[in-house]
Amino acid sequence: MLFLRRAPFFASLFASLLVVIGLASTAGAAIVTAPAISGGNRPVEGTLTIDDGIDPGNLVITFTLDASAGDIRGFLAQVADESLISGLSVIGYNNRASQFGEDRIGKAEKSRGLGQPGSACPCDFGLKFPAQTGTSVTFTLTHATVDLTLDLFYGQDFAVKAAKIKTENGSGKTKGIKTAILQGQVPNVIPEPTTAVLMVLGLGGLSYAGRAQKI
Repeated sequence: MLFLRRAPFFASLFASLLVVIGLASTAGAAIVTAPAISGGNRPVEGTLTIDDGIDPGNLVITFTLDASAGDIRGFLAQVADESLISGLSVIGYNNRASQFGEDRIGKAEKSRGLGQPGSACPCDFGLKFPAQTGTSVTFTLTHATVDLTLDLFYGQDFAVKAAKIKTENGSGKTKGIKTAILQGQVPNVIPEPTTAVLMVLGLGGLSYAGRAQKI
């Protein structure tokens, strides 16, 4: 009888543990994605992907514009640990096109074509792309002495400048947009698996204790 009374509790706990296992798997993933969107009556959307598994110690960053045509001209972002800024550099594009500085990138007087009023900046990092880059860009962010992880961007704002954009509506008609600033925020890290397990076990224990008192 005692086992039968506790059976619903154990079933609930087992289901919760399955959820935790799923979260733990996600937390261990080496890729994070974040949507970005521009303002105005004709918003443009895109997706940021940051991967720390392809090239361990470095971050492979990709931004893809959701448009039939376009030209991505710049990427700007804040970083979580500003003490690392001085050692950061870019692989895949001329480093003279990149800028690093704590809360100094994207301000009107130092934008170099990257900043725009109302964007997510001032930022810590900016990269200007050459003309006719297309609707997708990829570059690698590295550090002189430190292995980079996704922690550098968790919870941070970013902005992307795009030009000569063409989008299609539901009827197949194409609309042209001269320039747009897309903004987004990288989601925060999922709680560590151990922490999540303890939380579930604790809640399960409280739930069982409450039921036990009613028996």
